[in-house]
Amino acid sequence: MLTLTALLATAAIGNPVAAPQDTKLTDLLEARVYESETHAKLPYRLFVPAGSNESGKRYPLVLFLHGAGERGSDNASQLRHGVRDFVSPESQAKRPAFVLAPQCAKGLWWSSKSSLDLVFDLLASVRKSYPIDSERIYITGLSMGGFGTWAAITRRPGLFAAAIPICGAGDPKSASKLVNIPIWAFHGDADRAVNVEESKKMIAAISRGATPREPVTAAQPTSGGNEPAAPPMTMFWGVVRLSQSV
Repeated sequence: MLTLTALLATAAIGNPVAAPQDTKLTDLLEARVYESETHAKLPYRLFVPAGSNESGKRYPLVLFLHGAGERGSDNASQLRHGVRDFVSPESQAKRPAFVLAPQCAKGLWWSSKSSLDLVFDLLASVRKSYPIDSERIYITGLSMGGFGTWAAITRRPGLFAAAIPICGAGDPKSASKLVNIPIWAFHGDADRAVNVEESKKMIAAISRGATPREPVTAAQPTSGGNEPAAPPMTMFWGVVRLSQSV
């Protein structure tokens, strides 16, 4: 498989303005609560692309993990950053996809085993209920969600077709598991919450285990603050195209 292992680490820009939690956005993603066999609960939002129940086709799914500031139980705060771009009419017209956005409880972390177990169980449940292409499941997350993204692909490297961890960190000792996954890591070099060196260490560790090739560095800055901006959708779907190129 062709592997893209790339790091974006550039000068910071100002903190992005949070997308308003207006009625239109919350209406686009249905509010639900997943309950596991052990009765653990996970609030989530699900976007279902138009016509997916009738077309007979299977669709990609994007799993989005929010940052620490959006933890809670309101089942809405997780939509504050990044999700809108995936579910906008323009994006869906070009690339229809399911979008799954769970909400982590206060005091917990996406990268913990218990939290990821719930996410994996939720994802399995959604896959059983909808026409989702098992070869086109993608994951992205910012800050705490970036940690969760690295942890998820480390634990289940065969589950995801591509990943974009944003301003996160992972375990370089586990990098050998990730050499066949297209990854594009974004991190502003003025990030005050998570040092950019964390992403650099992961990329370096993966590159050492992969087929020799120069990591790609792009010139699109993300925020250096505690609420990093998501990469443009053109970059996200660029990674997706690479995952489908072989």
